[in-house]
Amino acid sequence: MDIVHIKLNNGDDLIGRKIEHDREGEYHIEDPIKIKFDPQCGIIAQSWLILSEKDSVVFEDKDIMIIGHANQRGAEYYKAFFEEKDDSDDYVEYNLEGKTELDREREEMIISYLESKGEVKH
Repeated sequence: MDIVHIKLNNGDDLIGRKIEHDREGEYHIEDPIKIKFDPQCGIIAQSWLILSEKDSVVFEDKDIMIIGHANQRGAEYYKAFFEEKDDSDDYVEYNLEGKTELDREREEMIISYLESKGEVKH
């Protein structure tokens, strides 16, 4: 398994499995996870495609600041993330089907609030 670290131009740090690709300058990444560094919680891993039915994504050179093999720590976080996901009864896949517009708005507000807690305020 070829586990890679990707730093996107938008600042996201991703770890995923690199899949062979057909075209030069394109990178097919399977099961990418986003790594966030939080001063209070430490390192947080989240599926980068959490709201998608797909499990892979194609990045072009223009989207990537740096790509390379993940170091040992990155590979361990990646493996631990999926072990925890597979073993945990607490892990919940969100399904928006059947939810009202108000439910969706509330969920978006909660997610925005939680993400803002980790942002730097000036």
